[in-house]
Amino acid sequence: MLHDVPRVTLIVGKTQQGKSTLALQMALKEFPRIIVLDSARTKVFNKIAEGGHFTTWQELAQWLMSEASKHPRWCVALRSKNPEDYAAVLRGSEYFRGILLLLDETHKLARMEGVMEPLELVALTGAHYGDGAGVWLYMVAQRPTSVPINIRSQADRIVTFRQQEPRDREWLVQWGTTQEFADRVGNLPDHKHLIYPSDSEEEAREKQATPSGSETVNSEQEPEPTVAEVSATPEGGTV
Repeated sequence: MLHDVPRVTLIVGKTQQGKSTLALQMALKEFPRIIVLDSARTKVFNKIAEGGHFTTWQELAQWLMSEASKHPRWCVALRSKNPEDYAAVLRGSEYFRGILLLLDETHKLARMEGVMEPLELVALTGAHYGDGAGVWLYMVAQRPTSVPINIRSQADRIVTFRQQEPRDREWLVQWGTTQEFADRVGNLPDHKHLIYPSDSEEEAREKQATPSGSETVNSEQEPEPTVAEVSATPEGGTV
């Protein structure tokens, strides 16, 4: 059930460690409907099914009102050069129901003109969006402290690759992890990550992320959802 999934997940680590790949793997496992805000045009999101990439909010909004969006599983991405398109998605998410917003390069996205205010609102109040159905956030960034404090403070789950900057590890402890966890984060091998709170209640487990250049995004899960298939879902005023 979606309500068992942490509403705001922060995924952090150095470049080329597999953050975006892991984010997409987790998203496809945990969520049936996903919108990726891909301002950096990250390679891994090329794997989203044909027809699932949009270059403007208007194109995406039209698709969300189409029969295709009624399919129970889909993953689409917005790749725009205009900050207003990303701001419009975040403002429009007030009417989404049970959708995950996956924000790649969140630290850069938040600095775009007009994006900060609606992003803060989603982080702070997204649980009430869609008549209470809620909107979930995955936020991918290189460092936790590079994400504005009003946004990162709302994280319910931390997924972190190696963090060697002391301030970043100190923030992990301030956020609520243990000092032992933060120390382990500083010594992780490449492409390894820790999750807090962990799947095990006793300690965070090290897991292997598929490297960013891999051809397999979700090898252990079901195939990527397609945007071409259509099935009926209850109609209503929200997506």
